[in-house]
Amino acid sequence: MFGNVFSHLGPRILVLFSLFSGVLGDCGPPPVLKNARPFDPIKSTYKPHESVVYTCLPDYREDHTKPYMTFCSPDKGWKPLEEFCERGCEGPYATRFSIVEEFLPFYPVGTVVHHVCHRSAEHIPGRPKRPPITCLSDYTWSPVPVFCKGDCPNPVLPPHSSLRTGEAPPDTSPIGTVLRLQCIAGHEIISGTIPKMTCLDTNKWSELPTLCQGKRCPVPHIENGQIVSSDDLRLGEEITLGCQYGFRIIGGATRQCVLKSGRVDWNRELPVCERIPCARPPIIANGRYDPSPSDTYDAGWTVIYRCDADYSLIGNSTITCIVAENGVDGKWNLPSPECKNVKCRRPIIPNGNVASVFQATYTYQNKLPIECDPGYTFVGASLIECDADSQWKPSGPWCDKIPTTSKSPTPAVTPTPPISLTPGIVTPKEDGTEETAVPPTTTQATPKDEPGSVSRIGIAIGAVLAVIVLAALIIVAVKWFLRQGKTNIPSASTDNYRVVSEKDMALEEKEKEKV
Repeated sequence: MFGNVFSHLGPRILVLFSLFSGVLGDCGPPPVLKNARPFDPIKSTYKPHESVVYTCLPDYREDHTKPYMTFCSPDKGWKPLEEFCERGCEGPYATRFSIVEEFLPFYPVGTVVHHVCHRSAEHIPGRPKRPPITCLSDYTWSPVPVFCKGDCPNPVLPPHSSLRTGEAPPDTSPIGTVLRLQCIAGHEIISGTIPKMTCLDTNKWSELPTLCQGKRCPVPHIENGQIVSSDDLRLGEEITLGCQYGFRIIGGATRQCVLKSGRVDWNRELPVCERIPCARPPIIANGRYDPSPSDTYDAGWTVIYRCDADYSLIGNSTITCIVAENGVDGKWNLPSPECKNVKCRRPIIPNGNVASVFQATYTYQNKLPIECDPGYTFVGASLIECDADSQWKPSGPWCDKIPTTSKSPTPAVTPTPPISLTPGIVTPKEDGTEETAVPPTTTQATPKDEPGSVSRIGIAIGAVLAVIVLAALIIVAVKWFLRQGKTNIPSASTDNYRVVSEKDMALEEKEKEKV
């Protein structure tokens, strides 16, 4: 807003200063021009005969026919100065085969000049001999028409190409000249490209940036290998080869497609992929493994270890040859196992016992169930296992006393006496005492002449006899097994556990007394 105000007030202020300066003999600020400004900084007053030089604003041209300087007159003030800067075109340019006929100091909008053929060029018949060009309103020149022909210059051929005749391209060629091209050895013409260049009437060759591309090398085939990275297998390109898992490359992984005796091929022989070997498996004491027929062990080969009689295998029975971290060597995935003579003695269970048939020793990974005495509970698992160091794991103690609490005791519930088989008679108590017979009441008695009463009593008696017979058979079987155990003590089973006999319990008590 203030800029607009000062732009209107500026000339008036300068006039006032000039009036006062005329009175006083000095001049005020110099005149203000629209398209020019003083070359030096403006002062508030100037002495008589002092001058000011102006210069054109950017994008404006000086009209050399008009003055560009004013001075302070003692009696009339500043000498009047008209605009001498105008907007116009730059000097007109010449073309390859034509030049400007007229040269002016300034070219305002609308100025017309003419082009003529250069002395080394030839006029094209039927075209104007002095075509005009004009300075346009956007301060540019109108285009110069093609009216001269000549220096098409020495052409720049596309990469990897040459003239079909085998000669070098000429320094100059007349308009209309056609050059036929071909690809050099190891290259071929790109599909759809026309192999020629023409000298146009613009004195330039027709554009042909690309024409030829390298030929492809044969696709490499490697047993147990493949191409890892590649662009197009063409001349000059490089590929990277690799092997499948379990194989390593011999002979380098990279190859380059090159020209050999006029043909494209890989710069050296293709590599091979060989199996990655592992060292011979370790030999272990008291054991063996099944060797391979060739006694060589490549990646993927598995070895199985076995132990001699009376020895247990500790660790993994199988190890496998795998590829090491560096990708070129082999290694075994696990350490070899051990064969050890593991013997665990039958454990003594304080406050408990072993719930299995008696056996003096046990081998590796044999498991035994534990039973705790009344008032004791398990510490951890109720199953122990014979470990590689001939010790039971987890180690004891296995039974711990059940902790008592300060809570008020729960009232005992009187057990319901079992129903007797004969009315008015009850079975003995669990603690060995006997209940007094309770005479049957009228409502509990079964009338002798009630239908079905005799048959129910018979069924009950039969069931009791069957239980007695089954118990006798079990006792006979246990005694038979105990006799057999004296001559050949079987290994403890990890799946089926039997009831401990009285003889086993007596042996357990003797072992405890020794401890």
